[in-house]
Amino acid sequence: MPTNGHIAFFVGGAKGVGKSTLLKKISLENRLCLINTGDFFNDKQSKESSKLSIINFLTNIQSPVIVDTHYAGCVDNIFSGKFERGLYKPELEKLSQKIDIQLFLIEVDQITLYNRRINDPKNSRDIILENIRLDIVSNRKYFQEYCSQLNQNGHLILNYDLSKTKIELELIIKKIVNSKKQ
Repeated sequence: MPTNGHIAFFVGGAKGVGKSTLLKKISLENRLCLINTGDFFNDKQSKESSKLSIINFLTNIQSPVIVDTHYAGCVDNIFSGKFERGLYKPELEKLSQKIDIQLFLIEVDQITLYNRRINDPKNSRDIILENIRLDIVSNRKYFQEYCSQLNQNGHLILNYDLSKTKIELELIIKKIVNSKKQ
């Protein structure tokens, strides 16, 4: 059981499902802290150091935080169709002792994701259909592992309409935040 009562909303999914766009809108309109786990990973730190930085940040923040993440990522950032998990069980357990972790998976189907990736001029994301499928499958698999290891169901949210998805996600987040205040 978390010791400080703080909440981290982990929102993950394959690259291009619309997480960042969605979460930026929600965090701004609801005055919630938003971090992107990708910002913690850089060439100066090892993966293990980056993970520790994320854990330290989350355990020291004094308000609810939305964590824009991926439950799975390309191995060594190479579009090989091979994916690895983000945080592992020991890291999740350490984090969950300090804060309340709520898990969300944002998804769309493979063709929708392909079209989003092709039509996004600022990103150079993988557009090989099989790798896109594996990205979706891997994020779902590791999301389910996170849920199992934290003994929760998590929330699966389909993002075909940004406005509707935003309302759905906001309602869930507000309900959780309000239930923790009581």
